[in-house]
Amino acid sequence: MEREKDTDLTLFMSTHCAPCEMMRRKLDELKKEMQFSMKIVNIDADNAALQGFRIAPVIKFKDEVVVGEVDLEDLRCTLMRNLYTRV
Repeated sequence: MEREKDTDLTLFMSTHCAPCEMMRRKLDELKKEMQFSMKIVNIDADNAALQGFRIAPVIKFKDEVVVGEVDLEDLRCTLMRNLYTRV
């Protein structure tokens, strides 16, 4: 599971996963107020374990991985920490 090098975060999700769709919508909402690039990688829900996933959604930043659905404010804080505190 690799983060795309030219993006700020990579969202690994399945289109058949309700929490994944909710997380994608939250990220889309936050993109309107914050500047970041995002790559979405669709995983096959039926073969997720074979692809290295136990649970979805998964967000991969440079130095952090977020697993499962996160509420909007926690997601905003996670984005701030990963996007704006880089040295």
